[in-house]
Amino acid sequence: MLNEYETRIELCGAEYATIVQYEADDCPLIDHVTLQHKVKCYYNAAGEYAPHVVCVNMEITKLLDDDQLCAIADEIIANDLYRAKEARTEQRLLALEYKEAA
Repeated sequence: MLNEYETRIELCGAEYATIVQYEADDCPLIDHVTLQHKVKCYYNAAGEYAPHVVCVNMEITKLLDDDQLCAIADEIIANDLYRAKEARTEQRLLALEYKEAA
């Protein structure tokens, strides 16, 4: 099963929401990088006024070189380390609160 990581990527001067799918190991193996762009549409195919949002997804994995994929992998690792540190800090605080309450 692939894990998902949400980030933002700059492409042609604009930032886009991006979903990275990867296999978790010591070093994440990136499988897919998908750009997501939401477009506001005001008319439907019949020409009637019907405002809605269309989400356009574009697979860009093959457009990225090794350095860019390594940078994304480093970002995933840093995020995982940060979340692990936050979880340990929260556990310590809960243990202290439990100890004080007893």
